[in-house]
Amino acid sequence: MSGGTGGGTAPAVGRDRGEAGLRAGDPRAIGDYVIARRLGSGGQGVVYEAYDPAGRRVAVKVVHVHLAGNAEVRARFAKEAMAAQRVASFCTARVLEARLDGERPYIVSEFVDGPSLGQAVERAGPYTGDALHRMATGIATALVAIHQADVIHRDLKPDNVLLGSDGLRVVDFGIARTAEMSLTSTGHIAGTPLYLSPEAAAGRRTGRPADVWAWGAIVVYAASGRHAFAGTGAGHVLHRILTDEPDLGAVPEPLRDLVRAALDKNPDRRPSAMDLLVALVAGPGAQGGAGGAADPVATGSRAASGLRPPVELAGAPSLGAVAERVYEGLDPEARAAVPQLLLRMVMPATPGVEMPRVLTTVEVESLARDSAATGPPGAGTAVERGLGGLLSAGLVVREEDGFTLASPALPRAWPRMRGWLEADREGLLVHHRMSDAARLWHEHGRKTADLYQGTRLEEALRWAATGRHVVTLNRIERDYLDAGVALTHRRTRRRRLVTVALSVMLAVSLGAGALAEQQRRVADGERRKVAAQLTEAVSRQLVAEAETLRPTDPALGMLLTAAAWRLTETDVTRGGLYGSLAQPELDVFTEPGARGGAAHGMAADGTTFAAVSDGRARVWDVRTRRRIADFPVTGVENVTAVAVSPDGGTVAVGGAKEVRLWDVRSGRQVGDPIAGAVTGGGGLESFWPGRGPVVGFSPGGGLLITRGDFDDGVRVWDLEDRRVVLGGREKEPDIGNVAISPDDKVAAVVARTGPTGVTPLRVELWDLAGGGRLRTLRLPAEEVIEFTGLAFSPDGRTVAVSGSKGVVLFDTGTGARQGEAPYAFGAEDLGGSGENLQLTPAVFTADGRYLAAADVRGTTRIGLWRVGRPHDAAHVFPGEHGETVPGMWFEPGDTALRVLTGGGSVTRLDVGPFTRPIRFAVDETGPAALIRARRALSPDGRLLATINATTRDGNGAVVRLWNVGDGGRAGDPVAELRADTGGDAGEEVTLVNVAFSGDGRTLAALTGQVTDRTVTLWDVPTRDKRGSFPLTSGQDDIPVTGERMALDRDGGLLATTSAGASGAGTSVHVFDVRERAQLGMVYAPYADTLAFAPGGGTLAVNGQESPLIALPGVRAAEQPFGPNSSHVSGVAYSADGRTVATVTSSGRISLWDARTRDRIGLPIEGPDSPLGTTVLRFSPDGRILALATGHEVHLWDVATHRRLGLRYAQHAQDVNDLAFSADGSTLYSVDEDGALRAYVIDPERAAERVCARAGRDLTEAEWRRHAGELPYRPVCGQ
Repeated sequence: MSGGTGGGTAPAVGRDRGEAGLRAGDPRAIGDYVIARRLGSGGQGVVYEAYDPAGRRVAVKVVHVHLAGNAEVRARFAKEAMAAQRVASFCTARVLEARLDGERPYIVSEFVDGPSLGQAVERAGPYTGDALHRMATGIATALVAIHQADVIHRDLKPDNVLLGSDGLRVVDFGIARTAEMSLTSTGHIAGTPLYLSPEAAAGRRTGRPADVWAWGAIVVYAASGRHAFAGTGAGHVLHRILTDEPDLGAVPEPLRDLVRAALDKNPDRRPSAMDLLVALVAGPGAQGGAGGAADPVATGSRAASGLRPPVELAGAPSLGAVAERVYEGLDPEARAAVPQLLLRMVMPATPGVEMPRVLTTVEVESLARDSAATGPPGAGTAVERGLGGLLSAGLVVREEDGFTLASPALPRAWPRMRGWLEADREGLLVHHRMSDAARLWHEHGRKTADLYQGTRLEEALRWAATGRHVVTLNRIERDYLDAGVALTHRRTRRRRLVTVALSVMLAVSLGAGALAEQQRRVADGERRKVAAQLTEAVSRQLVAEAETLRPTDPALGMLLTAAAWRLTETDVTRGGLYGSLAQPELDVFTEPGARGGAAHGMAADGTTFAAVSDGRARVWDVRTRRRIADFPVTGVENVTAVAVSPDGGTVAVGGAKEVRLWDVRSGRQVGDPIAGAVTGGGGLESFWPGRGPVVGFSPGGGLLITRGDFDDGVRVWDLEDRRVVLGGREKEPDIGNVAISPDDKVAAVVARTGPTGVTPLRVELWDLAGGGRLRTLRLPAEEVIEFTGLAFSPDGRTVAVSGSKGVVLFDTGTGARQGEAPYAFGAEDLGGSGENLQLTPAVFTADGRYLAAADVRGTTRIGLWRVGRPHDAAHVFPGEHGETVPGMWFEPGDTALRVLTGGGSVTRLDVGPFTRPIRFAVDETGPAALIRARRALSPDGRLLATINATTRDGNGAVVRLWNVGDGGRAGDPVAELRADTGGDAGEEVTLVNVAFSGDGRTLAALTGQVTDRTVTLWDVPTRDKRGSFPLTSGQDDIPVTGERMALDRDGGLLATTSAGASGAGTSVHVFDVRERAQLGMVYAPYADTLAFAPGGGTLAVNGQESPLIALPGVRAAEQPFGPNSSHVSGVAYSADGRTVATVTSSGRISLWDARTRDRIGLPIEGPDSPLGTTVLRFSPDGRILALATGHEVHLWDVATHRRLGLRYAQHAQDVNDLAFSADGSTLYSVDEDGALRAYVIDPERAAERVCARAGRDLTEAEWRRHAGELPYRPVCGQ
């Protein structure tokens, strides 16, 4: 079997037929494939044995029904299919088809007939000697092929290594996280992760070294029959993985040394898969970069091909093979009876698709009476012997009233049965209808009224006389036809007077017209109903297809969601629109007709793309998709690198021995080759992406950079005279990497200070004109790794150094470091520590205010930082699984980022929300660790209130009001209000807060000093101050600290939280604003969200107990909405006060009836482990629920509990507040940095925005391809 189960559970293989049959709810067919049996099931999907229209045995993996609507699952499934299709077929199960656009996506792959390695070891014992070596070689060969395809397996284990009849296969790759062993965003590991690498067990990002670790652990298991890190539970296993050394006693030398190296706790010290393979096929001491076998993969494949499963575990024969074996084992008379039996168990439909039919006991008895008892005494008739053979083999099963096929796939899987069906397909339809009628006639007393007459009788007689090929009539069927013929003869002798009949018909004709009109109306209604159902089905299909297109053709995907909304206005199509507005991908360029093996390059403007393969260079404008040039490339041996000059006019092509240049316009070679430039790099660019591309132009275009292997190093060449201006010359350092300043005058180099592999300790700046060293930038050794990435800012004043801990900036004029902390991926974004990065060189926006870098360790992700804010976590754009990133470029205007992947595609990402944010700035002074500004949106989203902590200057802290109701333009505030601070003049303000009342007419600002907290109130329409008062609990030992604050609907009540010694909210205080007095207090551990009921009377609080506080008495009911295993992190009321929404720290959202406190429907699966501040808001009509957690905003349809689109990840800081506009057409969010985002909620406006984002309309050809069942209609036109 192939393909895996999507959850890490190994599928059943090598079993007897029928052991893992179909279950209730399993489909009979998926697409063009008829299902035979269930092979296995996991967290993501089910794998079936199936047969294609030609009878070929395949494996079909289909997403679980309950996950089919999950956009993230569909996206993972699509990535798995793409990853599987890229891997060489000799080492895995070849993907035959992937359909990702239906209600349940599925992947079809070839069937690998054999057990898993886990089953083989468990049932036949460990491997030894040559068999063990072949096993290790086969898995290493597969890993090399997988890694060469830029795929990382991540779930390699014995159950995913299959032993087929033609050798070893590795399956079920491309799944980043499985149900059995998954890393959540908090680092929690589920199941018993026996083959997790230490870095994965520690919650860090994983890459190719994790697969190498799994290889070592698998070899230990194969050699010993024991898991290398077995334990009593998940915790024990993880502890052993992180701390213990495995017992390698069962692994013989020299294999033991390789396994020991593969199981090194430090991923950087493990060998690559190619290193392993070379050592296995060429012997100890061989290196992956040179020597050894001429083609290690071919050698390894041949060595592994001789590996076979144990005899006792040979794979289960195909369904057709079983049937043929049973058939051949019968005597001739019984064999003749088999088609009579089997063809009565199917009802032919379209060719290749048969519907099940029960062969009744009455039919069998009738056939048996016609069949002679020709066999041995007591063996029964031929029909009984044939049926007995089919039953004993499990091909047929007994039902309550007869017999039926055990598998609906038998007619397709068995060539002999396919032949019988095709020989008599049309006749069988006639026969089966007649046979069913004959049985009913016989069972109901052989009534004359049940007999065939007229056309049906003629059709059956014609078939019986001339059309039969395989099936013959049984006795009941013959009697039935004879009785029908006799009745016809009797009726022809009778004559009827027609005048009476005519009179009757005339009498009723007057009413017949009305009846006909009624029938017409009913028929029209049915037609409209069917048309509506078809339209809705097509619209759902379009949304599903759009999800799968986002990584490959995002513009088309966006247009499909707009088309879906135009067809039907449902929550599904609305969610599709929102997903199109949330996705960062704007466009993906892939060279038309591209084949594997091409080398790619890109100009610095991110618009000119070149590909070289098969001796030709093709140059494209990625914006227009227009081919600019196509010319022959000769003289370059083993092309490995391509670069395009900044102006797009020259293409450099590098090979094993030299680099040659061509003029794009003329297609002619430019100047002499640059000889001696070894550009192979030993494959180093794949493992140390900080080096940048193997060949590259300088920003000014006058210099060329070549990055060779360790021995040849890095060179900078003057293109005018083809001389080396830096690298390899006397008195110059051994250069590991280089970057050139924008004016081509200065080079930043990584200077290696010791032997290959020793961490570099310095970055140097060199004068390219004079040839001397300008200055040295020293980095702490723990912050860099070999081939550290380098990049200059656009003004040349800053150099960015990409290391293992992030990006560090230096001033080129002084050599001083800019800030102490590196720009790194934050733990909130990764679910890990942000260590062990493999970063590409940074790229700056044109204004130098932002920088981006890609981390390609494991799944590619792109970080975007604001220069000067290294402590702020980066925004992370997810990339393709396992993709390298040779280059990135900001477009002019800095609102889009183009990313060139190792596979040759160019993805355009929308970064405008981060590089050009609508930011409502506030001045912050004082210690950054203590002071944070606060923001609050008015309930109708028209106003934003900001308050900053500042040293009291006698005039109080500043509260600013900004008008954002039009989508926001950060200009001058519409009002500046002064809040009273109390305390002594000049005393430092350490806390601020701000909140609107539920009707938006009252604004409260809280300012806090060391010992005092003061609340100031204003009337919002008039901006008049209503006064201020100190917050005090009346108890000296319980200060009111006011970390969170809320006002009720009319501003008459104010609630605040107070932190305990641990800093968590431990109590809630309620004040009467008019009386300036506390009404009461309740303890509420970890409370940080307060929500007054719109109609008054209650205050909902989040936290561990999540109390509901009755007002004005301030009495608390603990856990009013049922017990929670994790505390409530957010709570909100709907506008009408009838519904309460809660979200737990585990991400589960529940809706409650506010009056009865009963749960409304099932819980909603929200984001995993919400991070940072959690904010919930209902739309004014209560139909949409918005949730902000950390940097993200999510939407759900309240009625259906369906997620609406993708997450909006458009903030670089935690979201402080959310608000819908009064009409619900727009949602606003504001973060800690004062950045505002506006999300279009009105679907018509959303559709228009989607069309604008796509930049075009859906063509008629695209409509026919994706919605051909319906007539074309413009999607984006008027």
